[in-house]
Amino acid sequence: DVVTLAGFGACSAVWNVLIRRSPRLRSDTPAGRNLRSDLEVQVHHGSACHRARLILLGQRELAAGGRCPAQLRFAVPAFA
Repeated sequence: DVVTLAGFGACSAVWNVLIRRSPRLRSDTPAGRNLRSDLEVQVHHGSACHRARLILLGQRELAAGGRCPAQLRFAVPAFA
């Protein structure tokens, strides 16, 4: 549940985002592995934690140091 003023908008199940990966991530560690499209992720926003699917737009994987537009598709709509 979200408590806010009506003029701030509504919750949304899909967020359009730009994903940027740190170039300092090493590929020989779990954190440095490429991100794949359709990966289930946890999004920490404010004091909430939401489950979502990361859909990369225009490519299948994202390596360290890369960036690309993506969508976060939430299981339950979230307030941005």
